[in-house]
Amino acid sequence: MGRNVSTNVERKIYAESMGRCMNPECKVELFKHNGDIMEKAHIVPYCDTQNNSYENLIILCPNCHTNFDKNAAFSKEDVKSWKQLRNEEFELFF
Repeated sequence: MGRNVSTNVERKIYAESMGRCMNPECKVELFKHNGDIMEKAHIVPYCDTQNNSYENLIILCPNCHTNFDKNAAFSKEDVKSWKQLRNEEFELFF
């Protein structure tokens, strides 16, 4: 499968994001003018797991993605909790 993410997983993580960064402290709008700034981030690095599952992916803005991957500003547990929080928001919305 490589680093390719299945269409169904992509659709699910995009829907989960509701068009905003998944970091509850950020929630920046990810659609800008004629495009988007959303980035798929692996919660546990792909190089460690080769895991492109829904549970291991999250949509972030470029700043939060960099802060997570390169600056260790957020833990894996933090990011997993963001998915749980957004899923609760998603359920309330629908």
